[in-house]
Amino acid sequence: MIQLEQANLLAALRALATLGYRPKYPVAAEQFSDANLRESWIKERHKLVFPLWCEQQVETPVDVLVREPFDFDAEWPKAVRAEVSEGIFAPFVALATLVALKQAAGRPQDLADLSQLKLIAGEDFPGG
Repeated sequence: MIQLEQANLLAALRALATLGYRPKYPVAAEQFSDANLRESWIKERHKLVFPLWCEQQVETPVDVLVREPFDFDAEWPKAVRAEVSEGIFAPFVALATLVALKQAAGRPQDLADLSQLKLIAGEDFPGG
């Protein structure tokens, strides 16, 4: 999850670009950082994510949500920090929040993700 405040979003997209990630569609980061333009994409094109891909990381595309699905400031303290590479830590949305997001989306892939999350989390899975 990336907080969609313009400066923060541009910084995140620049960081992803240094790793080789590029927008799937011909849209500049500056365009995506425009909140009014993102809202028009939701209303007119039903776009919910801004997909990024990387030639070196084909199996790990990145989807940036077009609208924040929760109060970012309230969720930030609940985030789980995990090591993603030697000495590099990243925050991840709390499991309960991720489950709620996947349930709300309800797409087949989200439901499949929930099944996998339940297997991984076991007793710690929100709602049992």
